Amino acid sequence: MRQRARLAESSLLLIAATRLADRALVARGFAPPHHVIPLPLSLDPKAGSRRLFGNHLTMVLLSLGRDELHDDARAVARLAEQQRAMVRDRLDLAMVAALDLARWLPGPVYRWLGDQPFQGELASLIVSNPGAVTVERFAGLPVRSAYPLPAVVSPPGFQVIFSRFGGRLSASIVHGDGLLRPDEAAAMPAALRAELLGEPGPAAAV
Repeated sequence: MRQRARLAESSLLLIAATRLADRALVARGFAPPHHVIPLPLSLDPKAGSRRLFGNHLTMVLLSLGRDELHDDARAVARLAEQQRAMVRDRLDLAMVAALDLARWLPGPVYRWLGDQPFQGELASLIVSNPGAVTVERFAGLPVRSAYPLPAVVSPPGFQVIFSRFGGRLSASIVHGDGLLRPDEAAAMPAALRAELLGEPGPAAAV
């Protein structure tokens, strides 16, 4: 996977997760013209924070058109273009102020404001790649494996969370109850692995 990703590993992870969601939608007869993906970004220093609980995040919204999603080079270039624009226009910091305001709003008002730009769902899915988990000991015991296990965010109710521990990449596919059929959910880990490694994926559930 590192050979495919080169300097764009985070983009590759986002693309693979988005293809996973798109594959499920296509199997149900719906091929959206584009996907909107919120990407959490850490505001901690590059050296990282050693806090065990809590976070210091902002959020950016990325978009991939259907014609871009299934072409690695175009998808990576499109994501890089959007990320450069966000840094140039300081949209990551602007989102901090928006998120700070949003936490005080009643739920119905927040959802109404969020739905306005797209006349529908807030996002296609949520993707996060917080990086390496650095906890080596907990409660006096050595940690042998660790990965984030987030609560379901609804909408959209479907998220893919990547992390690393001890040099290993983990991916958690999290979804709300009733969103996926059991056979769809069971097929997703193998399909995601195939996307990450550039291998032919298993047949889609129908």
